[in-house]
Amino acid sequence: MASIERRPHLQRACPFPGCDWIQTTSWFIGGPDTTQTVSATYLRAEAESHFFAAHFAPPPQIFV
Repeated sequence: MASIERRPHLQRACPFPGCDWIQTTSWFIGGPDTTQTVSATYLRAEAESHFFAAHFAPPPQIFV
């Protein structure tokens, strides 16, 4: 069985300046006529994970 092609349809970028993270909010499934939206719960969890890991994490501490 062949896998169905899945390509990004709608995306949004991180609101922090200089961050190149992009979140996909909708996918093309198979062709240009069929799209699938991503659940709001998943989008929020993914965004929170990115913000806490990349923007709100404490700076690394080097012990000498």
